[in-house]
Amino acid sequence: MTRIVLLISLLTFCACKKDEPAASKTDEDKPAAAEKSEGAADEPAERPKPEGAAPSFDGFDMDALAKRWNGSWVVNLSNKRREAWRIDGGDITIWNGETERKARFRLDSPCDIMVFVRRGRYDTGTGHNFAFKGDDLFVGVGHSAVRKGETIVACITGGTHIYKDGECDRWNFHFRKWKHEKGDCTLNADGEREYFSVTTKHGNSYSVSGYGDVFLSGGLKEHKATRYDDFEAAKAAL
Repeated sequence: MTRIVLLISLLTFCACKKDEPAASKTDEDKPAAAEKSEGAADEPAERPKPEGAAPSFDGFDMDALAKRWNGSWVVNLSNKRREAWRIDGGDITIWNGETERKARFRLDSPCDIMVFVRRGRYDTGTGHNFAFKGDDLFVGVGHSAVRKGETIVACITGGTHIYKDGECDRWNFHFRKWKHEKGDCTLNADGEREYFSVTTKHGNSYSVSGYGDVFLSGGLKEHKATRYDDFEAAKAAL
């Protein structure tokens, strides 16, 4: 899933994740038209401290997950977009086969990241859903969810869905606050395969297939990243 937003330094800074417009019920990999814009333009990797309630990722070791990203990768973000990435904490270097640029990297949840690139006066933030399945990383266009114990966190249709004890909560970050509403999530099985589904308020349903405690849409499953020993090797592999 890809989200684009311009971060503009104004009197007030905002952060947004919005619902996508109506889409085909069968198009499970349609990128969600969601937005996030937060922080001053020169500090895009720092999320403003939210006011009020916020989603809990208890049980998900976010620090350990962030460290798993460190290193050099070739990522297949879509059928037409391959890049070499070198990640070191909040810093990322990107090579697209022609130019190299510095950017900022941020882990937002157990299943989505943001990459911020300075373009003139503004920082452009692009979001990607992801999941680690063992040592394999899947990142790019599509939807994902991960399970820890009895809790599933799903990055589907621009929202962060938390499913636990049969209850579904949808969260969106909006104007320095997390907006919370009840979601419509289901966990079903067809034989040995589990499926996690989210239905939007527009009536569109999106499903991801289970592979143990990792759930991937068909499109995201096609976008497996490759780790390399160093950045020069990753660049040469493009």
